[in-house]
Amino acid sequence: MPGFVEIDLIGHEGGNSRGEFCFALDITNIAAGWSETRSLRNKAPRNVRSDLFRHRPRAAKKWPRREN
Repeated sequence: MPGFVEIDLIGHEGGNSRGEFCFALDITNIAAGWSETRSLRNKAPRNVRSDLFRHRPRAAKKWPRREN
């Protein structure tokens, strides 16, 4: 369905989840064939949330609005 996205947060810890390491935030719209991946310093909710909101302006044209 256009406008529906899947979001994944992938840890790149190399098998050791102690300490801080990089995460990849991946947003994919399968119907539109669009995907974008961003690097995050950690998975703190404020970092994930702020990065999701940073995606919105660029993705607004690619994420069509659903009309009722």
